[in-house]
Order: sequence, then structure tokens, then C-alpha cells
Amino acid sequence: MSENPTREQLLELNEALRREIDERKRIEQSLKQSEERLATAQRIAHFGNWDWNIVTNELAWSDEIYRIFGLESNDSPTTYEAFLAAVHPDDRDLVKESVRRALEEQVPYHIDHRIVRPSGEVRIVHEHAEVTRDEGDRPVRMIGTVQDVTDSRQAEELVRNSEQLLRNILEALPVGVWLLDETASIVSGNPAGEKIWGGAKYVNIRQFECYKGWWPDSGKQLEPHEWSAARAITKGETVLSEVVEIEAFDGRRKTISNSAVPLITRDGRIRGAIVVAEDITERASFQKALRYSNRLLESSRSELRRLSAHADYRVEEERRLIAQELHDQLGQGLIASKIALHMLTLDKPEHQRLRDQIAQVVSLIDQTIQSVKRIALGLRPFVLDHLGLVAAIESELPKFEEKTGISTVSYLPQDGSVQLTPDVSMTLFRIFEEALSNVRKHARATQLIVRLESEAGRLLLEIHDNGQGIDDEQILAPESLGIAGMRERVNRLGGDLCIENNDCGGTSVVVSVPLNEKVPQ
Repeated sequence: MSENPTREQLLELNEALRREIDERKRIEQSLKQSEERLATAQRIAHFGNWDWNIVTNELAWSDEIYRIFGLESNDSPTTYEAFLAAVHPDDRDLVKESVRRALEEQVPYHIDHRIVRPSGEVRIVHEHAEVTRDEGDRPVRMIGTVQDVTDSRQAEELVRNSEQLLRNILEALPVGVWLLDETASIVSGNPAGEKIWGGAKYVNIRQFECYKGWWPDSGKQLEPHEWSAARAITKGETVLSEVVEIEAFDGRRKTISNSAVPLITRDGRIRGAIVVAEDITERASFQKALRYSNRLLESSRSELRRLSAHADYRVEEERRLIAQELHDQLGQGLIASKIALHMLTLDKPEHQRLRDQIAQVVSLIDQTIQSVKRIALGLRPFVLDHLGLVAAIESELPKFEEKTGISTVSYLPQDGSVQLTPDVSMTLFRIFEEALSNVRKHARATQLIVRLESEAGRLLLEIHDNGQGIDDEQILAPESLGIAGMRERVNRLGGDLCIENNDCGGTSVVVSVPLNEKVPQ
């Protein structure tokens, strides 16, 4: 080439120079974009890189490490010692030992340690580093990465704590708990469950034949697919408190209460199940004994009711016989005696003194006859036997008014529509008598209303007073024998007894019994 380049040569040189400059700009732009992408990626991942020149003890950080350490770029540690100052005091020995081994033993390290930001906030970082050596095998450079893993480590710690808490709860629970995965296999259980079964067999539900159980009602043995766990995991069925009799692995027979709940994802997929079992052997035995005792008690109550009904029947029969004897024998004998004495006065008209004495005796006989009638009626109301319940109530109310001064009002059927057997009539009349006795003794009433009517196949007997009312405690008090007797008589008729206070004061007694019922004897 000549010393003075031609114009064409200068143009070619300029063009080559321009292309080289453009290529450098392109490379610089590409490098800048790569660095920006790297910085963005590091920022998103909370991941930074560093470079430590061991010879000069100069430390270079990426921008993300500044953010991780809470520092500005001009505050970045420029030496290894300055970096150590940012490490949590309790973790400095770990970092220094890891660096020593990397330098002396050529062992790269991966460690987690804490750092303390200038604000005092503590963060957790994961650090990885490797050492570069020169031709003389001397360490000259260490490069590494730092990632902020605070959130993930805290989340992991929460998960570990939650898992530990769950394990503690499962171990403390007095009921057995088993977990099944989505393959229908038992994956874990707790000590209470192993105690119930005398061991543990973590099998798939297809091998559930090793678990022996029977339905308590039928005695039929459970098939593998009938266990609550199998139904929960295969059908998504929730089973609560299902009683099963089992034979544990140690041969003991027990009764358990089984519950199973499927674990279902949001999209409806069954991903497992939880099974809970409780040993209720003692409770089941107690309940069985209690049911037997209740049956005995109910049988005794029924027998007692029959005996009570029979006793009432025999008492009423004895009353009827005694009343009849008083009326037929004693009453008639007294009347005959009265007539005989009267005849004596006709035979001896001249004996005035004798006639006076006979008149006194006749007067005594009249009083005795009235007493006999009163006693006989008290033992057995003849009106009830001959005319029925309505007539007996009508005849009783005037006597009640005369004895107590309490006015009475009655609403009684007069068309013979109430047809009752003698035993039912007598039972209702005794209830009516007891109600009147309670009013006389306790009510302090001035008026009494009695209503008797038939309605929808039932007979209603109502006794209302305007007295001081009655407390609920008195109604249920054991010493209220009169009320207890009323209740027992109503029960024998298959009826209902209601005793309550009126809205306007006083007490109401309402008896409701089915028509055409007979009293058991």
C-alpha cells in the first residue's frame, strides 16, 4: 500500500471502522440487556451474586445483594471483614468455618445463615460459594451467590410446627385416628388407634379382610368394602358414629364407634380420608345393661300398674259389697226395729213413760239409719251404679256447695250421649272426687265450674276453680299423693291429665280419656 492512501482506500477504512463501531454498540446493547434481564431475574428470585478478590480483599456485589442486605450501593461492604459484620453474631462462626474449609480444603459450601439489616431486621439467606486458584494452587478468587429465603424458611418452619402440633394432638387424642391416601391405603395412625386394635396393619382397603368386624344388629361380618374407611375413600361418603363389633389383632372382642370423612379437592377429586374410631366397649356394655334394667323397670311398672288397678278394683268391689250389706242388712234391720218399737206403743197406750222411751229409741234408730245411708253412699254412690257418671256428678255438686260454701256451675250432657262402662265411670268419678277434695282443702276458691263432654272419640272432664292457683312444684311433689293417684288412674284409662293455673287465676284440672276404654283388672 502506498504511503498516501487513495480516496477509495479511505472510504473502505471508514466503512470498516463504522461497521466495527456498530458491532461494538450492538454488543454493548446486548450486554446491557442481558445485565438488565439478569438483574430483573435476580430481583424476582431475591437472588444475587458476589465476587471476592482474595488477593486484594475487594468484594463486589450485584444490585440484588444490596437489596437483600438493606444497603445502598455506596454502603456495600468492600471487604470480607465488612461482610462478616452484617452476618448475625450467632451465625458468624458457621460462615467463617465454611469459608476456611473452602479456602484450605477446597470444599464448596452451601449454607443458610442470618443477616442483620441496618434497620435491625433479621433475614435468612442461602449462600453458595466456590474458590478459584492460581497455577500455584493458591486461592485467588471466591465467587458465590446469595438468595433471600426468609419467607420460604419461615413457611417451612410453620409447616414443621403444624406437623409437629398435629402429631402431638394425634398422640394425645383418646380416640383412634387413621389417614388414608388417594390410593386407599392406610398411611399413618396414632397410638390410641393401635391400642384399640392391639396393633396396626397399614394396608390397602383391598386387604381389609385382616380387619375383622361384625354388624351388632345382624351379627353379619363386614366385607372389606363395607368399612366406613372404604366407603369414604371410594364413594366420598361421610360416615358418623357407626357402631361395629370387632376382634382386635390380640384376639379381644370390642365395640367401637367408627366415623370416616373423605378429603375432597376443589375439583371434586377424592385425595384421601380421615377415619376416627372410639372404643365404646364399656359404654356399650353399660347401655346394654341399662336397656335390660329399663325393660325390667318397665315390666315392674306395668306389673305395679296392674296390681294397683286390681287393688282399686278389689277396693271398689269391697266398698260395693259393704255398702250393699249396710243398706240391705243393717239398714233394713234398723227399719224393722223401728217398726217393732212403734207397734209396742200401740199395744200399751196407757204407759206414757214407756211410749216416751220408745220414741227416744226410735229417734236414735232414725239417726243411725241416716248414718248408715251416708256411710253407704260414701263407700259406693248408688246413683253412679244405677244412673251413670253424669247423674253422680250432678248429685255430688249440691253436697259440695253445702259443705264448702263454694258455688258450682256445671255443663253436663243430658242426652245420654256419654256411654261408659261401670269401671270407667267409677274411675272418672274417683278422679272427680279427688279434684273436689283438693279444691276444698287448698284452693280458697269461691266458685267451681265442672264440664263434661265428648269430642273426637275422647271424653273431656274439666274442673276449674277461681282460687289461689297451684305451684308447679306441688304438681310434681312426691308427697302429692292425691295428684299421683289421679295421674295413675288416668294412665290406666290410656288418657292424659293436665293440671295448670288459669290465665285469670285459679287452677284447672283437665282429664282426657278415649271413649269405650276398660280399666285393666
